[in-house]
Amino acid sequence: MSAKAEVYELLKSLVMQNIAIVLVSSKLPEMLNLCNRLYAMHRSRLVAELTGGDINGPAVLAHFFREGETPALASEGLGTLAGAR
Repeated sequence: MSAKAEVYELLKSLVMQNIAIVLVSSKLPEMLNLCNRLYAMHRSRLVAELTGGDINGPAVLAHFFREGETPALASEGLGTLAGAR
């Protein structure tokens, strides 16, 4: 088993123990296979929270490459991350 596969297995076992993991990656296959909740960002802004069946390649890419903003998310405190503490 490769080192990467071992890390993936470790992450999955931790999640099964209800341990939260924050995974930051630009690799779409990793995110699709390892996440049960995914936040999509566009131009340094959080634009979507995806869960369950909504976590799929087309949905993630649609949010990542979007041109518009999502005022509803910004009003919920999920807007610009720059300067967040």
